[in-house]
Amino acid sequence: MDADFSIELGHEDPVLDFPWNDPSGKLAYLDVKRHPEFLDQVEEAEEFPELKEFLSVLNSPRSMLETSKCDAWVTMDLSSEEEIYEAAHKFASYVDCRICRERWRSKRRWPTFYPSIIPRPRTTCQRVG
Repeated sequence: MDADFSIELGHEDPVLDFPWNDPSGKLAYLDVKRHPEFLDQVEEAEEFPELKEFLSVLNSPRSMLETSKCDAWVTMDLSSEEEIYEAAHKFASYVDCRICRERWRSKRRWPTFYPSIIPRPRTTCQRVG
């Protein structure tokens, strides 16, 4: 499993307004932090129980984070760095989140905070076939 994170704070970085919705109206922000029952409306979370559990933890009352977007998919588009896995396809996902507690928004805390929330693999990859 590869896990990564990025912090985007530059003036030219993309911005996600809250609440958001896509122009087609098919997708929209769900405030899972304040309405945990909305998690059942996240299609990706219903399809992938591990993602649902991760979203539930990030949006729990004890968490200083709240999620804003996510997606999950299977693809055969592999990067050169992923060739070491000798796989024909991969599962990919992302979760956008933001700090919802003011005291944790200090930039000096981010270098140690964000790496601490990257999930650790619980199982090893096994080659199938």
